[in-house]
Amino acid sequence: MAALAAHSHPLLVFLDDLQWADLQTLRLLEQLLRGEGDCSALIVGAYRDNEVLEGDPLSLTLVSIAAAQGRIEQLELAPLDASQVAHLVADTLHCATAAAAPLAALCMEKTQGNPFFLGQFLRSLYDQGDLHYVRCDGAWRWDLGLIRQRSMTANVVDLMLQKLAELEVVRMVRHQGLGVPRCAGR
Repeated sequence: MAALAAHSHPLLVFLDDLQWADLQTLRLLEQLLRGEGDCSALIVGAYRDNEVLEGDPLSLTLVSIAAAQGRIEQLELAPLDASQVAHLVADTLHCATAAAAPLAALCMEKTQGNPFFLGQFLRSLYDQGDLHYVRCDGAWRWDLGLIRQRSMTANVVDLMLQKLAELEVVRMVRHQGLGVPRCAGR
């Protein structure tokens, strides 16, 4: 890191899901943050605090870094509220917040404001054709009644498992040489 990070070229390292980091990774992180010398690096780590208990390796590493005068700042991110979800959905679909309000309310109901799940949920609606762009109108369209009829999970883990299962089906079809159906012109 010292070789890459300089005042003229600062280095930013982002590490996600630190709650799953192994001991060797945590030790390396601790060593880097305790490093002597002038290093222009910022290490940002993200973890789910509900998965890290007192005494867990990550928790102990953070205590050790702080005890060694390492600078640690913690920022807790809460779920998005209904207004934020409405704005995000409206911005994503390039429409007025009022126009997106019914879809945003459904998104809030399904995702409880989890930003990652919200993005995955919208992507799932698009992938299933429930959310589609109408070129001649220059706008996104959806049918709330149809979306509500679908059995969609209200759990991010179930959604991700469903996506993995879909990937497995596509892999099996390709492996068997059957190909994947394509639209004309693609």
